[in-house]
Amino acid sequence: MKRFTLIFTVLLIFAKTVAQISVDGDALVFNKKYSGIDYLIVFNKIDNNSAIKFNGTYSTLNWYKYDDLSNPLTNQSDNFNVEDATGYILEVDGERKASIWVLDYSNYLPVMNALSIAPAQDNECEGLQLVLDANVPNLSYKTPAGILYKIDREFILKYKTKEWTTEWIDNEVEKKITLSSNDLFVAELPLCDTRFSIEGDQFALGLSLSPFRLESDLYFAKRVEAHITSAATTRDQLNEDQRPSAATTLEGSAPMDILFLSNANMPVAEFYQWEIYKDNQLLFVRNDRDQRYTFNESGEYLVKLVTSNASCVYADSVRLKMSDSDLQVPSVFTPNGDQLNDEFRVAYRSLISFNGWIYNRWGRRVFRWNDPQKGWDGRINGREAAMGGYIYLIEAVGSDGKKYKMKGVVNLLR
Repeated sequence: MKRFTLIFTVLLIFAKTVAQISVDGDALVFNKKYSGIDYLIVFNKIDNNSAIKFNGTYSTLNWYKYDDLSNPLTNQSDNFNVEDATGYILEVDGERKASIWVLDYSNYLPVMNALSIAPAQDNECEGLQLVLDANVPNLSYKTPAGILYKIDREFILKYKTKEWTTEWIDNEVEKKITLSSNDLFVAELPLCDTRFSIEGDQFALGLSLSPFRLESDLYFAKRVEAHITSAATTRDQLNEDQRPSAATTLEGSAPMDILFLSNANMPVAEFYQWEIYKDNQLLFVRNDRDQRYTFNESGEYLVKLVTSNASCVYADSVRLKMSDSDLQVPSVFTPNGDQLNDEFRVAYRSLISFNGWIYNRWGRRVFRWNDPQKGWDGRINGREAAMGGYIYLIEAVGSDGKKYKMKGVVNLLR
């Protein structure tokens, strides 16, 4: 009983192009696919009615076996009955037209016993060894020159995994493989628990026979994978430059509150370690599956995630940049209801604290605010304030540590 280990390879699809040759019986005809011969013909089962036929016109026609080119098989007949594992030459009007090798598939049926998963290896996070216990007879053909070639018996290995796009999706994998006696590893370990199955070969499938099929016991996934995505708390006030206006924002005006999602392949991934660095200095370590953090200081950051289980480890990271601060104060506003410059608001970026006061010409405070996204609408106790100049005082601190103390006059016009 032979034992095989599986490796993924590319299966060449058999050709069905037929020039002037046809067959009687259930068969696959391969034209110009196999080196050194013109046709490989695989019958489901050769019987007294299995024959090859020439469909062209001719004056003289002869069929020969490879090993007896002096004695034609027929007397001017365009067809003849065939034998298993035999090569034939077609001669038309004295000219060799085709070399043909014939196989009876029923003589080479695989005997499939078991498909198993090899015991855990030291590198079980890099590859997976499957062992097929089967007796798969060799298939081969000869050229007219007597050169023997092996015919690969190609099977389909199937299993389930997960695939990350912008979310995890279930994926059914089909790999075309060639059996080998070497110890080789399966690439691309599945990211979820699954059973492996193997079915084929290509001749059984091509002949519409029930494929020879085996299924393994349940494999418990070990490979972990994670894909960091971010969900920033957005702000929509237009007076803030580089404000986080989209959840995917990773650069702009501080403070920026961001929820980082690990998107690991649960439940295979079991442990999480988040690390946040600023200028290569570690600021933060946590072990939750997802993590929220507020970036208050300008500069460049690295957010790193290491996810693992008892067997495998995976790392992912993203980079962020918080802008330096800026603060500009307008000199005029026009609260006339035209939706243009109706409020006295500062233009700013990356402020982590803010306080502002407005006084009339007699020193009476008429407005106070501590949110730079907001401003004065030109009303005092619900009534429109008189036009003219008003004194403002503003104190603020930027994400870069810069302190602002600003005093000036803003003109209210209608």
